[in-house]
Amino acid sequence: MRIVVCEDVQIKKLTQFVRNPKSDPESALILCLVLFFGFSTEDLTYATLNIQNDRLTIILNRKPRTYGRHFYNREECLALPASPSWFLSLQKCFYEKWCKHYQKIKTTYPHPSLLLPYHNHYNRSLSKEIVRNRIYKATKEATGYIVPVKVLRQTCGHIHTRGKDASILSTLGWSPSFAFHYTWLPRTLFYPMFLNSAHQVYVIISFTKKNIGRNI
Repeated sequence: MRIVVCEDVQIKKLTQFVRNPKSDPESALILCLVLFFGFSTEDLTYATLNIQNDRLTIILNRKPRTYGRHFYNREECLALPASPSWFLSLQKCFYEKWCKHYQKIKTTYPHPSLLLPYHNHYNRSLSKEIVRNRIYKATKEATGYIVPVKVLRQTCGHIHTRGKDASILSTLGWSPSFAFHYTWLPRTLFYPMFLNSAHQVYVIISFTKKNIGRNI
């Protein structure tokens, strides 16, 4: 078992991108939701949008619990915070662009999806593959290369547990049992390698727990 995370330089590029007012609002918000709020591809796929008390609120699709899973590990409604100021500005830019896009779409479904189709034929949820490609697009805009969704989400877990316990992860979608692994598992750094302009692979470099604080 290993936790693969972005290195500090990559995290800095991602952070600079989401803070930049010139960045595409949808790409920037997608990265924020995965990197800081731990959203998975499935979360983004079925999420719907609402405005409550002048705040952008994301409503998640929650499946019925099974016998072995009694808790959801995340609130159904996430009211995005109004601070820091750049994040509030990003929400306003995203919602303004989203509204203009939504007006062009044929509304065939009562719940407005967070991510809308570019073809405007319907407002139902996109496929997971399309959503995954939008995440890839966002990471490439930010860093110049594709970062896997799993790496982004594990980087989220790493950011929230750096120098802290892992209890917060049980409110961001991780199961309490797996969240505990973030307190002791060594990190593995993600590095992209390019075979040519059309193909990308990545390598990982492992560090022992002793080296984590110096290298990440």
